[in-house]
Amino acid sequence: MTAEFVIRDAEVEGRPGVDVRLRAGRICEVGTHLWRRGVDWLDARGGAVLPGLADHHLHLHALAAARASVRCGPPDVRTPDGLRQVLGGFDSAQYWVRGVGYVETVAGDLDANALDRFHARRPVRIQHRSGAMWILNSAAIRATGLASVEHPGIERGPEGRPTGRIFRADDLLRTLLPATGPPRLHGVGADLARLGLTAVTDATPDLGADSLTALVDASRSGHIPQRLHLLGVP
Repeated sequence: MTAEFVIRDAEVEGRPGVDVRLRAGRICEVGTHLWRRGVDWLDARGGAVLPGLADHHLHLHALAAARASVRCGPPDVRTPDGLRQVLGGFDSAQYWVRGVGYVETVAGDLDANALDRFHARRPVRIQHRSGAMWILNSAAIRATGLASVEHPGIERGPEGRPTGRIFRADDLLRTLLPATGPPRLHGVGADLARLGLTAVTDATPDLGADSLTALVDASRSGHIPQRLHLLGVP
């Protein structure tokens, strides 16, 4: 930010027509007619100026992963045909298809057999909107070797074969998927800034070394411009 900057014609605490002067990124004066020639300015056009917002519980890498995933639920997808189209049209450098936000109103209860009818060519995993369940198609079950894995979160049918539904087992699933490293955080900070967020707390528990390094690097590079607090570190 330049040394001095003025927001003109704003609403502040219910008062219209107010100017806000900032110096070195901090508010130094609130009043009227604060702008002078040669100083950069923004016309608020009567819009309200609010303090920066802080989100004290989010997961930045989960946001980044969702940002790069197929939206599989409302408002983006509402019908079985819609689900088929987005899964088939997903273009990614990764062989896997990752979907998020699924809810049963789209195409009912999904398991591997049902998901195969929507996309069987590539391994697909879709996260339920609750965040508590992943659904894998048959190609994904084969790719992860899920049939030979023992875990209480893996649902199995009467014959002992995985149904493709995995409950509360994100840590397990990460060990079975191709190692890709933490998702890129490019764009996440800008998305949060558009919502007015100037400070965030990443509440991911027990951040690994790679995730911690990626978050710190994103903060230093400005990809995460918000003030960043981390809970998952000593």
